[in-house]
Amino acid sequence: MEDFNAKQVFESYHSAASNFFYQMAEDTDFYNGNQWSPGEVRSLKAARQFPVVVNVIAPAVEQGVALLTDRKPRFSATAKETSDIKLAQIYADLMSYIWNISNGNQELKTAVKDYYIKGLGYLLAYIDPLEGRGQGEIKIKSIDPTEVLVDPHSKRKDFSDSRHIIITQVFTKEEIEFMYPQFKFSTDVEREMGSELSEYGINYDSIKKNNYSLDGAERYRIVEFYSKIRSANYQVRDTVLDVNYEYTERDLMEFLSKPAFLLATHDSNNYVTDFQKIEEVGALYSQVGEYYHYIINQETGEPTIAAGEENVEDGSMPGSTTKIIPTTMEELVKNEIILLRPVPVVKIRRRVYIGWKPFFDTILDIEHFPIIPLVGNHHRSPYPTSDVRKAKDLQRMINKIRSLIIAHASSTTNVKLLLPKGAVDKKEVEKEWAKAGTGVITYDATIGVPSPVLLNSLPNELYKNEADAKRDIEFLFGIFAMMHGDAAQAPPTYKGTIALEEMGVRRLKTKKDDIEDALNVLGKVVSQFIQQVYTYEKIIRITNPNNVSQETIVNSPLYDETKRYIIGKNNDISTIHADITVVSGSTLPSDRWARLDAYLALYSNGIIDQIEVLKQTEVADMDGVLERSSYIRQLESQIQQMNEANGALQGQIQTMQRENIHLNKRVEVAKFAADLKSQSNAAEHASILFRERQQDEAGMQKRQMDQLNQLRGNDGSRDQ
Repeated sequence: MEDFNAKQVFESYHSAASNFFYQMAEDTDFYNGNQWSPGEVRSLKAARQFPVVVNVIAPAVEQGVALLTDRKPRFSATAKETSDIKLAQIYADLMSYIWNISNGNQELKTAVKDYYIKGLGYLLAYIDPLEGRGQGEIKIKSIDPTEVLVDPHSKRKDFSDSRHIIITQVFTKEEIEFMYPQFKFSTDVEREMGSELSEYGINYDSIKKNNYSLDGAERYRIVEFYSKIRSANYQVRDTVLDVNYEYTERDLMEFLSKPAFLLATHDSNNYVTDFQKIEEVGALYSQVGEYYHYIINQETGEPTIAAGEENVEDGSMPGSTTKIIPTTMEELVKNEIILLRPVPVVKIRRRVYIGWKPFFDTILDIEHFPIIPLVGNHHRSPYPTSDVRKAKDLQRMINKIRSLIIAHASSTTNVKLLLPKGAVDKKEVEKEWAKAGTGVITYDATIGVPSPVLLNSLPNELYKNEADAKRDIEFLFGIFAMMHGDAAQAPPTYKGTIALEEMGVRRLKTKKDDIEDALNVLGKVVSQFIQQVYTYEKIIRITNPNNVSQETIVNSPLYDETKRYIIGKNNDISTIHADITVVSGSTLPSDRWARLDAYLALYSNGIIDQIEVLKQTEVADMDGVLERSSYIRQLESQIQQMNEANGALQGQIQTMQRENIHLNKRVEVAKFAADLKSQSNAAEHASILFRERQQDEAGMQKRQMDQLNQLRGNDGSRDQ
């Protein structure tokens, strides 16, 4: 361990923060109602007034915490490399899972409450090795600001420029033995004496109201130092695969010890650096030995691996002999097949002391402090001013005015009894009349009877001053009466109320930014822890706000075809580089009725579906509603299909009827046409027969005339 005086650093940090811790104690007591000093209480009681506390600050703080943490934060993941985009969402799912198992909502509320009251809240990301059945889980918790010491020279709001950040707590010996059973108490372990940190100038009993009920129990201080150190990662360039990796010094040693192979043939040397192929070559080396060659399978005609060197007689492929030479990644680095380059980085060193005895020292492979501050009114120092401190004078004014009002009311309502001196025993009268709240006053009757003095009524301006002071406190905290449900301050219309409430929440934007900045740093720390812790197969179950469970499996082994060798991982988060960020405004409240109206309008326009609308409601059995709706939609779809089929059948029937009518008409026309044709044929036949008869008659007459003419010719020749 380096020369590091832990106690000296602790005392210097604590001395610088002592006034700030006293300020925290005063602000916390004031918030809890201790708003009158002892001297003021004595003076009021002497004047027969009451030290009344009208605590306006407490409900304003509670309402501010409720508004800023109304909903669970939603996270998104941004991939640093293009190849990681598909798997980046797994980081966001893991962040939601870690938030759930850590009861993150309650831890955030506690930190935000400290942020309001003490000016400073803290969230811590840490690894719990006992969770996850001994495999470890990443957890988140809030820390009491009085248990954290920061470098007094820090000027950044996130304390990232701090040299050290210290967490200090006091536990009993029994508690330490349970938390750290491996720690051995010895004579050099300093016991904590008296009140917590009293030897350093602060009585923490007054700050934390903790008097340690276990009187006489041995108590020891546990101090954790988180320090920024310069270190180096190593960028590994694989010239064979043409890829780059980045390893820490510890992971680099593991990488260099991994096996590799050289496959040497008669004309080339091939290095095997791919982890999957290394396993395959290793399995082959265990089967065939140093040499192997290829032969042609007579049945399939494909080349097959055979042990030993090639032999012409067994049909070996010429020049196929390959020599397997085992080597390591370290040898490949020496031969410059794999190139190394140191990359300077900042890491966090964690040192733990118990009773100022060194317990353990380790390097956290993260770049940011795991202690994330929520800083309110930052003044470029680690000692901000709380909102409670800024509202103290207004709160004291309200208390004083209310005390005067009550004293005036008491004076005007109580009867004053005037008695002459010596007439009666004053103590006896006061004893009897004081039960009714009567004041006894004695006077000297020889001087005269005193005249009663009537008290004037209090001016309205006094009441107005009290109301103005309350409003000023609400304005200071960004919390208005309407946000508390004060109907008198609300506009007369529903839309106006929603608009005014939304505008009022904007007053909290600067505080929302403070919280979201802290959650973004928390996401960066957790994203780096994820790669270190979740290296095993893990099932993540997340319940969404609509009570729908989502399941994601990371680092599930991927086997080869034989189911014997692991050749990779599904959803391997160790190879992802992503940043986790909170979705801006996701923790703030939103008016459910206005939101539902907006979603219903989108649903009516067909932009979103029924599920998105149901997510915005408080329907208890959303799954049942969706299931029944799905069944109803199926029945409606079936009815619609049947109606469509029925309509189609009716259309077909109508078509067939029309076709039958047309067919009958065509038959009638055909019959009529046939009748006409038969009559036409008969007339045509008659006409033809008539013409033929005429032709026959004409022919016969012609023949007769020819015969007659012939006869006449013969007679003439005879006459000659």
